[in-house]
Order: sequence, then C-alpha cells, then structure tokens
Amino acid sequence: MSLPDLSSTPRTELGRHRERGQTERDDLYAVLDAGLICHLGVIVNGVPRVLPTGYGRLGDLLTQLRSCNSAPAAWLATHRRRGHRL
Repeated sequence: MSLPDLSSTPRTELGRHRERGQTERDDLYAVLDAGLICHLGVIVNGVPRVLPTGYGRLGDLLTQLRSCNSAPAAWLATHRRRGHRL
C-alpha cells in the first residue's frame, strides 16, 4: 500500500520559495534518516524550554528519545502521544 504525498495545512504552507518545497514522503524520510537530533520546545510552568532530543523513525512512525524524568517529557506524557504518524 502506497502512502499519499504530504499535504500542507494553513500552518505549514510555504510562503517563500514555494518551488523548493517537497511533498513526497521519500524526500521527508531521507531528511529524517540523515539526522539524529531534533529540538523539542515546550512550555513548562509558563517558561519556554527547548532541548536537543534524539529521534528515530520506523516506517511512518516518528518517536523522540528522552529521559522519563525530564520536565518536558512529563509535559508530553500528559499532552501528546509518544509516537507521531507522518
């Protein structure tokens, strides 16, 4: 089964250099597979925090690798799923 191309939303729509945008999943997967670290930003007790975080991909599931005892991890545990479908 082939997954559909990526679609934009009003929040992710490109404004500048639209010709450089990509909507194919294989292009996204290549970028994700080339990296190891992302930056996770959350608000904890009214204070913004941005932490370098490891991530991994298995098929179309993206997961962040983080300490279970960190404040951002505690926030994410109550607000989001651990894995995100692409």
